[in-house]
Amino acid sequence: MIVEEKRSQTFTYTHIQNGGSDVCIMLSGASYNYDHPLFYYATMTMLKNKIDVIHLHYSYPESILEQSKRKVAEVMYKDIIEVVDLEKSYRDYIFLGKSLGTVPLVLSFLPASALILLTPLLKDDDIREAITNIETPALAVIGDSDNHFIQQTWDSIPFSKILVPGGNHSLDVGFDEEASLFAIRSTMQEIQNFLTTK
Repeated sequence: MIVEEKRSQTFTYTHIQNGGSDVCIMLSGASYNYDHPLFYYATMTMLKNKIDVIHLHYSYPESILEQSKRKVAEVMYKDIIEVVDLEKSYRDYIFLGKSLGTVPLVLSFLPASALILLTPLLKDDDIREAITNIETPALAVIGDSDNHFIQQTWDSIPFSKILVPGGNHSLDVGFDEEASLFAIRSTMQEIQNFLTTK
C-alpha cells in the first residue's frame, strides 16, 4: 500500500493506493475528520474491497459556508473536479461525503459510479429537493436524533438508506457505547453490501 500527500491548486489530499482500478473520494464534514470512526472504518472497507481512497483536506471560510448550499456546492465541485482530473487513471469514481461533504454530491453532477451520503443536511431546501431525484446508485445513512433529520424527506428518498435509531449527527447513540459501535458496524456492513450490489 502506498500513502501519498498531494496538493491541488487549493488544498492538499491524501491518496491511499492499494492497487485498485476504482477510487473512493471522501469529503469530510466541517468538524468531522478522517481520523473519526465513520471515515476510519469506511476507508478500511474500501481498501478491503481493493478500492483506492482519496481524502480531500479542504477548509472553506465562513463567507463561503454561509452562502446557499447551491453556492457552496459550486465552489466544492470545482475543487473536486480538479482532483478527479489529477487522478484520472481510475475506471470508476465512488464519492463518500459526510454532512457538509454531501452537499456537492447531492447538488452537483459529479462523474460518479456511486454515492454514499452520511448524515446529509436534509433540513436545507435545496438538498431536500435534490436528494429525492438522484439517479446515480446511492446509499444514505442518518440517525433519527440528528438535528438535520426530517422524516417526510427521508421517507421520500428512493434509493438505499439506513436509519440509525437514536443516532445523532455523528451517528453516536448518546453515551451508549455499545449502541454507537453497533451503529458504526451496521453502517459499514451496509456500505459493504452496497459496494457489492451497486
